[in-house]
Order: sequence, then C-alpha cells, then structure tokens
Amino acid sequence: MPTFIKMRKLAWTIGLIGFAWIGMSQADAAIRALIRFPTIHGHVIVFEAGGNLWRISTHGGVAERLTADSGYDSHPLFSPNGRWIAFSGWYEGSTDVYLMPAMGGYAKRLTYRPGLVIDWTPDSRHVVFLSGRDSTSPEYRKAFAVPITGGLAKALPLPWTGPLALSPHGRRIAYNKLFRNQSFHRKHYRGGWAQKIWIYNFRTHKIRSITHWVGTSTFPMWGRHHIYFASDRGASGTLNLWSSNLKTGQKRQLTFFRHYDIDWPSLGNTGIVFQEAGHLYWYALPEHKLVRIRVRLPLDGVRRHPYWAKAWHAIRSYALSTGGHFALFDARGNAFRIPLRHGTEEDLTPTSRANIRMATESPNRHWIAYVTDQTGHSEIAIRSNAYPHRVEILTRFSSGSLSAPSWSPNSRWLAFSDSDRRLWIVNVATRAVRLVAKDRYSWFHSYAWSPDSDWLAYSRTDDNGIPVIWLDHLINGHEHPVTRGYTSDVLPAFDPSGRYLYFVSARHANPALSATGMNFASIDADGLYAITLNPAVSSPLAVRGIPKRPSKPKPRSVTPPAMQHPQTVKALVIDWHDMMRRAVELPVPPANISELVATPAALYYASQPIATVNGPLPVSPPTIDRYSLKKRKSRPWIAGASSFVVSHDQKVALYASGPHFFYRPITPGPMEGKPVNLHHLWIRINPPEEWREMYWSAWRRVQDYFVNPDFNGYDWKRIGLRYARLLPDVATRQDLNYLIGNMIGSLDESHMFVFGGAEGYHSPAVGTGLLGAHLTLDRNNGRYRITRIFHGNNTLKNYLAPLAQPGLKARAGDYLIAIDGIPVHAPTNPYALLEHTVGKTVRLRLGTNPTGKNSWVIRVHPIANQYKLHLLAWIRHNRRLVNRLSHGQIGYIYLGNMGGLGLNEFIRQFYHQLHKKALIIDERWNTGGFIDDMLFDRLTRRLIAYFVDRQRGIFRVPANVFPGYMAALVNHGSASDGDIFAYEFEKYHLGPVIGTRTWGGVRGYFRPTVLKDGGTVVISEIALFNRKGHWTVENYGVQPNQVVHDEPGALIEGRDQQLLTAIHDLMHDLKVHPRPVVHAPAWLPAYPPHVTIYHPHR
Repeated sequence: MPTFIKMRKLAWTIGLIGFAWIGMSQADAAIRALIRFPTIHGHVIVFEAGGNLWRISTHGGVAERLTADSGYDSHPLFSPNGRWIAFSGWYEGSTDVYLMPAMGGYAKRLTYRPGLVIDWTPDSRHVVFLSGRDSTSPEYRKAFAVPITGGLAKALPLPWTGPLALSPHGRRIAYNKLFRNQSFHRKHYRGGWAQKIWIYNFRTHKIRSITHWVGTSTFPMWGRHHIYFASDRGASGTLNLWSSNLKTGQKRQLTFFRHYDIDWPSLGNTGIVFQEAGHLYWYALPEHKLVRIRVRLPLDGVRRHPYWAKAWHAIRSYALSTGGHFALFDARGNAFRIPLRHGTEEDLTPTSRANIRMATESPNRHWIAYVTDQTGHSEIAIRSNAYPHRVEILTRFSSGSLSAPSWSPNSRWLAFSDSDRRLWIVNVATRAVRLVAKDRYSWFHSYAWSPDSDWLAYSRTDDNGIPVIWLDHLINGHEHPVTRGYTSDVLPAFDPSGRYLYFVSARHANPALSATGMNFASIDADGLYAITLNPAVSSPLAVRGIPKRPSKPKPRSVTPPAMQHPQTVKALVIDWHDMMRRAVELPVPPANISELVATPAALYYASQPIATVNGPLPVSPPTIDRYSLKKRKSRPWIAGASSFVVSHDQKVALYASGPHFFYRPITPGPMEGKPVNLHHLWIRINPPEEWREMYWSAWRRVQDYFVNPDFNGYDWKRIGLRYARLLPDVATRQDLNYLIGNMIGSLDESHMFVFGGAEGYHSPAVGTGLLGAHLTLDRNNGRYRITRIFHGNNTLKNYLAPLAQPGLKARAGDYLIAIDGIPVHAPTNPYALLEHTVGKTVRLRLGTNPTGKNSWVIRVHPIANQYKLHLLAWIRHNRRLVNRLSHGQIGYIYLGNMGGLGLNEFIRQFYHQLHKKALIIDERWNTGGFIDDMLFDRLTRRLIAYFVDRQRGIFRVPANVFPGYMAALVNHGSASDGDIFAYEFEKYHLGPVIGTRTWGGVRGYFRPTVLKDGGTVVISEIALFNRKGHWTVENYGVQPNQVVHDEPGALIEGRDQQLLTAIHDLMHDLKVHPRPVVHAPAWLPAYPPHVTIYHPHR
C-alpha cells in the first residue's frame, strides 16, 4: 500500500525570528552547506543541502526547509505544471522515488525498488526515474515512469539510458546512452564511455547525435528551440553550460567557469539552475543572464554534531600488551586498550582529527607505537605508558604511507615499511632513521627481529618475481641473502634462543588437476623450514639417541622477582657459508600459511583455506596449528581462526575468528579461547574533523600510491587545495564523497573513484523481495498479471527462480490476487507488500481470472536481486538466436565480468561448445576483473594433432583446444580487464572485434584504500604499455575492427545488430574458408610413411 511520511515544514517568518530568544540574527544562524541538485519553476528554486530539501526565491535570502528527515533526500524535480516535487529519498531502507506538493507537506512513496529521479512526463502525470531493475548488467540503467497516483512503474522504450529530457510533446527524447554522473568524476575523459547527446524518436525509431565532441556532453535539457547541456568542450576543460540549436545545430557556450565543473543543471520555465563550487546559479531565460543566488541556510547542523558510534565493527588491526593483560585495537582511526580480564576500556587517542593505525606495545612496556597522520603526513609515533600525554613523533617524512611498526626485543628500535616499498628502522632514543631495503615489485609484509636485536630478517622480491629471505645487520648495515630465489620464501622468524631461522616456503608443488581440462593449479604449497645459523648447532631434526634417565630436579630459586637479574641475550653467531645446505623441512602437512610465530618450545602458524575466485573453499576452514619442536609433530591448536598475535613474553595469544576476538594461554593442547568483550568499544565522532581527515587522507594516498609520480602533469597540491576550500560546506557524508571524487578525478585517470562510508542513516537497509517475474497492470479490472516468469537455473544457488520451482503452480497470465492475505489491487503497488520478505516464506494467491474465483495459494521465497535471472535469460536468448541462424555451427559465450561471475560462466559455457565450428565471445557490459590471462591460456591454444582410440574416438591435441573461427563483441561498457580482453583478442589475431570503442581504463589497482569510517577510495597503481614502449588503451579504449552501433529501436524490437554482424561474418568465413575435416588414418599401415617395417611371415 502507498506509504506516507510526515515531513516537517519550517515556516521561517519574521514572527518566528522575533521569537528566537537566543538572540541570533538570521545571518548569524546560517550555516554553510554544499548546495546540490537544484530545480526551478517560476521564481522558486528547490535544492538539496545537508541531506534535506530546501526552497528559496530567485532573489535569494533565507532558505525554507521542506524536509527534515534523518535519511538523505536528493535530485528534486519540479513537475512541468509546478504543482509537485519528485525526489529520491532514503527513509525506509532504500533510495526510492517520493512525491510531495510544491509548497511542502506530506511525501508519498511511489516506488519500492531503488530509483533516481531524472525527469517528468510533459503532462505532469508520471515521474521518470533511472533504475538498475530488469538490467542484465550493473553497468547500465533503464528509464521508468511511475504514475503520481501510485502503482507499478512502466519502462520507457529505451534499452538503456543516462540523464535524459523528454520533448514537450513526449514524442522524442534527448538522452545520454550511459550513466556516469554519480560516482565517477573523471575529468577530460575521451574513452568509449564519453557521453554524447542523442535525440531519439519513439515513433519513427530514428536516432541522431547532436554532439560530436570527443569528451563529455551530458545533462540534456529540452528547451523551446534548443537542447541545453553541460560539456567540457570549452578552452578550460571544465563542465560548463552549452546550448545546441535544434534547427541549425549551432553550439554556444553559455557559462565560462574555469576551475570547478557545474553540477546537475536543471531546466525550468524561467531558466536553468545549477551548482558550481558550492554556489547556486540561475541562468535566466530568455534573458540569457547568469545570476548567483545568495543563499542563507538556517541549517541546524545535526549531521555535523558529534555523536557516539560503535567501534568494534571497524577494527583494522590488533595486538597484545607485553604481559598479555591488555589487547590493543585500532578501530575507526583510534587506538584502544581493552583489558582481557579486569579493568576499564581506554581510548588512547581520542580524536577525530587523525587516523591512528597498527598500535603495538614495546617489550619493556614503556611505549605504545602506532602510525599517525596528525602532522599531515604519515609518521611513526610513540605514546608513553607512564605519562599518557607524552607523545613523540619519531619520523619526519614528507610523503609515503607508513605501515606495520615492529619493536626490537630490546625496545630500542622500530622497523616499519612504506608505500614506496621500502623497509626502515628508527632508533627510539635518537630518532635516527635508516633505510634497510627497497623492493621494486612488492610491499614489505614479513620482517622479524633477532632475539639479540642486532639482526632484521625480511623477505624481498627478486627480479624473477620470487621472494627471497635476507638478513640485515643493525650496526654495520650489511645485508646477506639467505635463500636463493628458487621458490617463494616468506615469513622469517628467529628461534628465541638464536639457534635457528625459521621461514615459510612454497616448495611443495602440489599440482591439482582441473576438473574441466588438462590444466593444473598449485595449491597448499607452503611448508615450514629451519636453518641452523651456526654449523655447531645441531639440526632441529637431528637423529636422537637413547634418552637419559631424568636427574633429580633442582630446588627452585626463592629469590624475589625484583632481585632476580634480567636474562642476558647472547649475540647471534651466523656462519654464511653454505647456509642453505643447513636448511631442513619440518614435518608439517603442506598448507597455505599466512602467519608464523616461533617460541622456545613450538612454532605456531596460521593456515588459510584454498582460495577460489568465488572466495575461500568451504571444505578447508582456516586454522592455527602448533608444531612441537620436541615431539616433531604438528597438531591443530585453534580451529576456525583466520589470524593471531602473541604477546612479547609469549604467554598469551589473541586471535580472530570471523568478526569476533578470543584469547588463550600459550599452552600445548587445544582449548576454547575466551571472548574479548568489545561491546563497550564506542568512539565519539566529530564529523567535520573526521571528514577533513578523510579528505586529506585520500589526497595523501593518491600522493603515495598513484602510478604516475608526475601526476599526469598536474599540480597535485594545487588540486588538493582547490577542493579543500569547499570542506567547510560539507554537511553530509555524500558531500564528502562528492569532493573526494572530484579531487581524484582531476587526474583524468580510470580507476579513481570513491564510495561508501558511514552515512548515518537512522533507518537500516531493508530489501524488497522479488518474485523473478514481470508484473503488469490489467487496466480493465485493476488487477496485476504475471506476464513473464524467469526460469533461472534451480541447480545453481545464485540462479534460483522463486516462481519456477518444481511443482509450483504459477504460469504467465495468472493474476496476482493477494500477498500474505492482503488483496492486491491498483493503485496499490504490489512491491509494497513484499518489503522485508527476502528469504522469508510468502503466500501468494493466484488465479486465472481477476475475480479470484477458483484461485489457489502458493508459497515462495522472494529473492533480493533478479539481475542474474535477467542475465541468464538474455544469454539463453542470444544462444538460441546464434544456434538458429548458424544452423548449429556457431557457439555463444557471454562474459559479464573478468572476476568470479565471468570465470564461472566461461567454465559453464566454453567446454560444452568445443565441438562448434565457430565461437562468439560477447563481453559487452563487462565490468572488469583480473582473469584475462586464464581465459587466453585456453583461447590461444593451437591444434597440433589428434589422438584416436580403438573405437575411433578422436581427441584433440592439446586437450580442450578450440580450432574454429572466433569473434568478440565489445561496447563502451567493456571496461578495465574487459578493455584488456579486447586488446589481447586483437593482438592474438583470434578474430574480428565487433561493436563500439571500449571504456578505456587499463590503469588498475592492487588494493583499495579504506578510510576511517569504512569508505573506500580506489587509486590507479599500475599502467599498461605496449611492446613498442608506448602507453596504450588508457583514456581511449580499444577500437573495434568493425564499428557497429547499438540502435535503440532495433534493440527494443529484438534485433541486436552487433550480434547479427558477428553471426554474418563467421558464417561467411565458414562458407568461404571452411576448416578441413580430418579423419583418423586407416589402421594399416600402422606407422608414419617414412617408417619401413619388414614382416617376414606376413
């Protein structure tokens, strides 16, 4: 049923101002805020600021609040008649379309599946919005129109779209084919996804482009004689307002901003409004006059107020105090000390202005070291345990992100690494810093101190790409290789007595055969190894003699602990000659080892499950095992633990199992760990301070990790300061993402985007249950009818179809009479009754007639997302079409991405089509990933020979080779590794590439950056260049051999011209140049022609 939500309408009148006993004027009460998404009708402008909607006159002044909810309201749009405002809002668990009177009042919910308001129909009866519903890829959206009276939305006859504007009569539409206006703010983009404005006629299906600029032209607005739009085609390269004459096609630049893009312009009956640099502008028409609207915003600043937040959900790292009495956690940018048994939780760094990471206590218990950015740079700091306010900054780096501080046993040194793949040590007393090593290929993750604190062992990647163990002497700085670079050697750990150096090495090949072809993968390749540092020391696996009779135990010392002398650690004696010949393999099962800790009696190591593209293999859970040096056996120690740490005195272990933490003593046998109580772990957040820290943290991460140290020729400091000027206007977490997105997008690079973060919505996310079917309204009786059921694949978990389960009585054409006993009748939206039903049992009453006579009840489990059902139906449709038009000679494979989905689909689709004479590989709308190498290992195989058996069965050599013709389909949505697939397909000369130019983003990343509140920033860290030493593909894309555009009219009618072209080309090849059919030779003669065998008794 329609949902109504009460909005507070604040009447900012003179009388109310006079009643303000606090004595502040309106100007004093006004708070700066970023103004976005304005819309205009007459002389009234409505916009978003601080997550709510506001209204103001074109004359400026004090804005009037229209909504005051705790959600996030955006994208308001006046109806053409000026009576209504449609907007997107988050109130009840998702971003949906809402409607309210233009003067304010109640907001009526129109949709129950996410939607972004983009336009109105000219008659003001329907709100037009964009949504990913019914899409076969997350890369594109469709346009829908929902009636203001409520009910089901209906799709516009367009296959996909971005920003759009209907003509005054609704017969034509000006639109972008793609939507890249929300989270990507890439400047000066020239790739295949560059937005052009097209005009499409719904009746004639004719389409034409009115912009031919290589860059961006977006936000079309349909005026009387012009299409208005935003474009970066001007001299400044920033998005400005432009017009295109509908008759002559003449382009005219209307605004001339130089530094900041205009944002979300909107056309009304008196002109265009937009935001630039946080300011509100009105471009009056027909006067063609630009006016800045001076806004005083009486924002209450609630979203800027400090608040308390749970911190245990945001733990980044953990450690133990030296005695194992406390655990140290860094969570949401603060360091916490949590008692394991008794005591009080303590926030050691109570501030929102800095990001504190990787806290660790010194062995002598005097200091806690951590990484901080409180100086504006990433530094190593130490905090005194005796004098908590005494904090010292040990390093003074102007750049580089520091990580993983590690104390020496004597507490005099700290080792740490940085983003430039360098390993450092710093003296705590003198603050002297020394560079230990640099790695060109990987970051330093594993390094360990010797018990005498004179040596640092670490793993560094050799030029062959294989990690090698090295030792560095603290005093003279000499470094020595320990291992030889034949296998991956990592995680060095010294024996506490200084006799051995332990490490992990991938010396077990363990080749596992593929279930789908002649291929292998090396799994669980790690083992534990020990090197005697001195030949005089016996091997840990030395042959033992007959054990001696135990002697009578000596009496224990009764000297009080305070009078006992500390144990002195002898200096290590290392003999470098033939060191690896003294290495032995410890008898532990092969595993995938991620952590190693050495104690005097045992080695403790964490093993991870076998990794697949879909995640860890569930049959091999993570575990921590204990290898006894005395018994020379390994036994499970903690089951289900993914990581662990040990206190410096090696008495207590702290480990993570899922989101929970436990501790236990370092004793031999397995036992249940005791939980660490983190439910009192709260943190006080000051939003403006945290927002500023996260902004500059994102800026520093680009400075430290961006692939081009020259920042593509831009002044990165100036860019940071340019958008930092708008930080005082940030009033919501979405505003911050907008600033960060524009800042990092100024480098014109592909993999530069930001998303997520603590948005502060009061209502939790609530999903709408979906039935895997299309519903339409029968206007003759007001009932909803099932017009299509998606059958999915009930043998695969992620493709289950709710209405297509075996034995379920549901057919296309049935009426939906009731949901859980509630009658369903227009204008009730049936999805309103399916809220919060994902995974639950729902009773549907269906019938063959609208009266409900002879109806029946079925029980179903609604699903959260129908995307894969739509995708599978589309793949099946394409495969049937290809099979029919090629008479079964051509196969069809679709790759939705280059990750888990794409690899799973390749395995399911490739092998059973190897008998085909040709193959179409469709990677349109491919969202990218990393599996291109794996795919081309199969696709580039060349047929060499055959095997034949007694039954004349013929087998190709190599196995699973495809010897036929191939073609690839690409479009502007083929992105990232999808770009690389198209590039390699061309370079390998596997066949024609057909479609439109790809996205143009081949500068990828290794790992995203997580900000304090969980927001994510992605930064380009690696760039592709060709064999001639030139940059390639980036910011341009891969140009197909045959350019075939997607025509919306043809696609709506079911004609995919790109796919039809591929079929035509391959059928031509099969006809003109058919591949020869090879038959096995006769059994006699039995050998090659040049082999002569004499048979005397033949």
